[in-house]
Amino acid sequence: MLEHCRVEEVLTDKEKKVIGVRTNRGTFDTGCYVDATGIWCGTTLVSRAPSRRVVITAHPATYTYLSTKHLPEKDINNKTPSTLLMLFFEESCSSANKN
Repeated sequence: MLEHCRVEEVLTDKEKKVIGVRTNRGTFDTGCYVDATGIWCGTTLVSRAPSRRVVITAHPATYTYLSTKHLPEKDINNKTPSTLLMLFFEESCSSANKN
């Protein structure tokens, strides 16, 4: 996995099997390609495809993450700000604690 590496085209052979990808950082041989681009899925060019693109249906989903790890200390109120504003993937989350 390479960060900041844009796939420009999925390369296929005569039988339309994936043989590699052409990226902004070079060409890489691979036997598979997973389009995990979310809302931008289906925008990557695919060689030998009739429309040069593959139509993919995207389904929005919401995920919840739960950690069962113990907190380092029992009393976390002293270290937690009364208001927390966090930006995460261009969405904002806010929380307030009652002291």
